[in-house]
Amino acid sequence: MLYGKVLRSPHAHADITRIDVSRANGLTGVRAVLTHEDVPPWEWGMPRQLMMIFFVLLCRLWIHIFSCRGSQING
Repeated sequence: MLYGKVLRSPHAHADITRIDVSRANGLTGVRAVLTHEDVPPWEWGMPRQLMMIFFVLLCRLWIHIFSCRGSQING
């Protein structure tokens, strides 16, 4: 079984100038250490899949709002 761990900065909005992963790579049982250099950058905004999910949810919300508009409320 493979587990993952995320190390976050304890300082909000800190500028990280370098990351030394040599100690983490030297630990027994460590398979890989990922940094920002290993992840491809986003070109702009949200990823395309997330944008499509957001668009579908927004459309469903508008359909619900306009279908309920003018409906008689039974009290």
